Order: sequence, then C-alpha cells, then structure tokens
Amino acid sequence: MRDHSMKTPTLRRAQRGISLIESLVALLVLALGILGLAGIQTRTLTDTRLTNARAAAIRMSSDIQERMKLNVEAQSLAPNPYLVDFGAAAAAPVDCNTAACTAAQLAAFDIAQWKATLSTALPGGDARVFASPDDTRQFGVLVSWTNNQSTAADADLADYVAPFATNTNVAGVACPANSLCHLTVIRPL
Repeated sequence: MRDHSMKTPTLRRAQRGISLIESLVALLVLALGILGLAGIQTRTLTDTRLTNARAAAIRMSSDIQERMKLNVEAQSLAPNPYLVDFGAAAAAPVDCNTAACTAAQLAAFDIAQWKATLSTALPGGDARVFASPDDTRQFGVLVSWTNNQSTAADADLADYVAPFATNTNVAGVACPANSLCHLTVIRPL
C-alpha cells in the first residue's frame, strides 16, 4: 500500500490564497465600479446646475412680471417701454428709488435693474421681452444663459429646442447661439 500523506500538504499549499490574475481582475472590476460612480456624480452635479439655472430664469421671469403689474400706466404707452431685446439695457435716466418717476422712467429703471440682476444671477444671463402678436396684454420673456455643459447632449438639446420653435406664433424669437433658454409667457394685467 502506498502512503498518500506526502501529496496532501503539497496540494493544500498550492490551493491557498488567490492568484495574481484573480486579484487583478477583482481590482479592475472595483475600478470600473468607482469610475461609474464618479460618472454618475458628475452627471448629477451637471443636472443640478442646470436645474438651478432654470429656477433662476423662472424667478427672473416672475420678477419682470411683478414689475410690469406694478407699473400699469406703462402698459398703455406706445411703444411699451418694457419691451427689450437681448443685450445690455440702457442706463436708467432717473433712480426711481430716490426720485419721483413717470411711468416710462420707472419702466426704464425696472429694465435696467432687472437686466443687471439677471446678468449676475445666471452665467452670461440675458433676456428678451416681446409682445404677443395675438394679445396685447400677453408678453413672452425669453431668458438665456451660457451653456457651460459639454456638447455630448446636443441631441437632447435639439429635441428640447425644436418644440419651442414650432407653433409659438412669435416669428423671429430664437435662443442665442451657445445658450440655453427658458421661455415664459406672462400676462401682467
């Protein structure tokens, strides 16, 4: 009869622990998981930034609507002094916080203050206020800000912009290039 006791310790010694290949594969799987989590975190931060910008755009649209509601007399002036295009607003001729103003002066003061606040609230913040062609009491507020995101989601952006351009009945209203926009239709009166 043969003695098998000599082979048993050798087999046990060869099967102890994990091999270098197994540990490298485990390390690779762990690294891929960590990279995936980092990607999710980055996307979450980007989405949070976009959500905050949209919330600021909505607040700014509400702000100009409230300013227009408080200055009822300006709504009857021709041209309406609250209508403004993209670009810097003209400086207000009078500081209406310290002096009495006419309706037109108050509107110019409101627009100057609103545009200044808009440029600090959003990166590259700007806006256009335009009249509806169908209803003289209805206005569109198109708030734009710089798109600081990568261009990886251009297809998503095109899907978002396309419905905005059709059936709006506001010819010539478009978001500036390399910007994101939020359109709000307001009716201050």
